[in-house]
Amino acid sequence: MPLTVIDEGTNNHIDISPATLAKGQGRLTISGSNNHIRIAETNFNLGLHATLGEGCHLEIGRHVNCINLVTYQARNAKLEIGAHVGFNGQVRLQMHEASLMRIGNGCLFADEVEMTTSDMHSIIDVETSKRVNPARDIVLGDRVWVGQRVIVLKGSQIGDGSIIGAAALVTGILPAQCAAGGNPARVLRTGVTWNFQLL
Repeated sequence: MPLTVIDEGTNNHIDISPATLAKGQGRLTISGSNNHIRIAETNFNLGLHATLGEGCHLEIGRHVNCINLVTYQARNAKLEIGAHVGFNGQVRLQMHEASLMRIGNGCLFADEVEMTTSDMHSIIDVETSKRVNPARDIVLGDRVWVGQRVIVLKGSQIGDGSIIGAAALVTGILPAQCAAGGNPARVLRTGVTWNFQLL
């Protein structure tokens, strides 16, 4: 069954070729208006379940391979996925508030990975009655390998070529070309990168 687009808003700009729609599976649901969606062509699987609200931007680069990619963007959220990115199993990218999530070229995601730019609820300072937990961007560089069951929280940055071990909880900034793991994730080794092949 092809990728189904449900557009319930107005002034939504959708750039998806008929070939990509026919090759894809899942559903793209747009409940609001003024959204911009561009999904480039791919030679691989395109299993996508995307939900956009109001004023969001979704861009997926060329030759992305996803079995079950689930994305949610509520309002004024920008999700950018580079070219040649692989999502194995189910990966969930959640943006409940205005924020940016950027995934570089050539990244690889294992099953059961979750990334979110928001806590999804407000934490209020009792004395000032002000919210103290705003949304924060997430940025992954090129060729980042994210292991199974990793959680990447708001404000996280991961440098080019790095490796995040299974079940890690990423909560901050990790440099390029490192291997990191744990809860919270910490650098275990520097000066390393990875290859698709078992050399």
